[in-house]
Amino acid sequence: MSESYKANFKARSHILSLLGDELIGSDNLALFELVKNAYDADASRAEIRFINLGQEDIAIVIEDDGVGMSREVLENSWLEIGTDFKRGKNRKISNKYSRESLGEKGVGRLAVHKLATDITLETRDEETNESFRLSFNWPSLIGKAKYIEDTEVTLRREKNLSFLGEKHGTRITLNNLRKKKWERGDIRTIYRTVNTLISPFQTEDSFTVKLMLDEEYNEWIEDIFDPHKILGTSIYEYDFYLSEDGTYSWEYSFRPPFKSDMLKGYSINNFQENKKDKILIKPESKTKKKIYRGEDLEKIGRIKGKFYLFNQRPEILKVFNNTKTIKEYLNENHGVRVYRDKLRVYNYGEPGNDWLNLNLLRANNPGKTISNNNIIGSIQLDLKSSHDFLKEKTNREGFDENEVYRKLKDICLSIIKHFAITIQDDREALEEQIKSFKPVKKAGFSESIKELKSKVEEKKLYKEFRHVISRIEDDYNQMREVMLNSGLSGMNLSLVFHELQREVKSINHDIGKTDIEDIRERIKFLYNLIEGFSPILKQNQSSVFSCKKLLGTLKSHNSGRFNYHDIIFSCPVLTDEAPDFNVNGPDNLIFSAINNLIDNSIYWSTVRSEKDESIPPAILITTDLEKFRGPAILVADNGDGFKMDTENITKPFYTLKPGGIGLGLYFTSLVMELCGGEVVFMNPADLEIPSSYNGAVVALVFNPEID
Repeated sequence: MSESYKANFKARSHILSLLGDELIGSDNLALFELVKNAYDADASRAEIRFINLGQEDIAIVIEDDGVGMSREVLENSWLEIGTDFKRGKNRKISNKYSRESLGEKGVGRLAVHKLATDITLETRDEETNESFRLSFNWPSLIGKAKYIEDTEVTLRREKNLSFLGEKHGTRITLNNLRKKKWERGDIRTIYRTVNTLISPFQTEDSFTVKLMLDEEYNEWIEDIFDPHKILGTSIYEYDFYLSEDGTYSWEYSFRPPFKSDMLKGYSINNFQENKKDKILIKPESKTKKKIYRGEDLEKIGRIKGKFYLFNQRPEILKVFNNTKTIKEYLNENHGVRVYRDKLRVYNYGEPGNDWLNLNLLRANNPGKTISNNNIIGSIQLDLKSSHDFLKEKTNREGFDENEVYRKLKDICLSIIKHFAITIQDDREALEEQIKSFKPVKKAGFSESIKELKSKVEEKKLYKEFRHVISRIEDDYNQMREVMLNSGLSGMNLSLVFHELQREVKSINHDIGKTDIEDIRERIKFLYNLIEGFSPILKQNQSSVFSCKKLLGTLKSHNSGRFNYHDIIFSCPVLTDEAPDFNVNGPDNLIFSAINNLIDNSIYWSTVRSEKDESIPPAILITTDLEKFRGPAILVADNGDGFKMDTENITKPFYTLKPGGIGLGLYFTSLVMELCGGEVVFMNPADLEIPSSYNGAVVALVFNPEID
């Protein structure tokens, strides 16, 4: 006869460390969690204070004027991991502001472990007027106990603690931070999160959050602007409300930046007209239904929100006399955020989080859809209706992607589709006012190659170069025939025209002005370049090569141009001041892609230098292994920066350069896609590069996996 035994699960104390590090995705998100606790505590305000920023003894204080915690709550809730204090049958409405608890998982307090090793918590309960303090060191706490239930902290009763001038609240002080060096970009990200915690479209809730820095660091955030002023510059404004029964109400306002007989502002208020609209289901949906009904919202509840859509064309932004301010704000705050009972669900609408895939939809249908880069919006949900079905992930990075979430996403996309259809006529009317069409000039490769032949003959170099130049011309003509006969689009042909003509014109310009050895190398490169286009046509295998070696070749190739234009060129990778990494891809195409960026930087930095002779043109090429999804090469300059919408700038034939055909960045984007990477346009202020490089910054982000 077999015997049976009972056994219990046990958790080692170091699980606290694992939970703190892995359940909370970032320092920014950890602070977000602690502020959410203040919201749950019925606080009217909370503060995040950085003390001794930039020093070894940096500390962070998170303080609120909420109801505080009693001894019972401290012992049975705050110190209990995974507590059900705020969920299920214990979920309750707060007394003062009628808020439903946002903390569901019972692990939010582990955010402190993500940030620091030394923690001090002080609190004073509004109801009992009792004050308590507890302090502990995470490594010591975990090191002294084998199992989690054996960990022990000391709770001390205090007298007359105050919080933000009130007699109740909670203060958490974090010392010995795990992250010692907080950069400008880190603080700006936290500031942005703090300012988007509560929807900017809500005015009835009194909860405010303030980020405070040491005085000398206030300039890091003082240029981040009041969102309400920026929202007033939007062209299209759209409010909506989808009720529990599927009835849809909306209001739309068109505010053109300039008016004419054909272009006038107006509003449509479907709320006041009391029309019973319905939202159409996406055509891609598998269901046969055409509209959303009440049963579709049973596990979601009502949905309401607001969208502000901007047009970042220079002709429009200059009307507001604040082009730089608007573009910078949109760069940091664009996207569609989600709020539940007025408080934000992180990280929807963060930079890079296009959760509705709006940019992908726009790429497939650019004239009829809305760009994520040009919209600031909110989707507002009812917590009571949705909390049992729309669960936030344990790591606090959005909802679990279950069937209810997918339905929510489809509904939101349908609402945005309605918005896009509503504004379509106004968008086209506005475009008619500001857009002028300029035909694309012929690339003129034949004329360029004839000029090159003439010049090398004039310089008595034709004997040396005639064979290679003839081969370039023959290979080009053969490639053109392959493209045309195989039915490939003229776009690919234009790419080749653009890249080869640029090189030939550059050599024509520099013959006689630079060392003959440099010309010799560049003609050889031109020969190799035409061979480099073969991966587009023949799917040649990629190779693995050193970034440092590639950049060294680029520097050598462009040295004559740098000297001619008096460019200050810096490449820390070549002096081992920036990290090297291996690149996997067709080297000639990647070479050409970076060279396109160098072309742009030379042009725009010299343009700025001509405007202001005190600013010598400068170009920086460096690397970054941390900020992006893979290793990246950064090309930065001190020109005027991007004056075009970066959403459109990689599309063919978009250019502000006189005589340019607008294919350089498009080509670069195609090359990076071929390599499994991407092109990212950055705000110089958010990167750790010298402040003098305040123009355009382009990151070529490569696939992190090298075969």
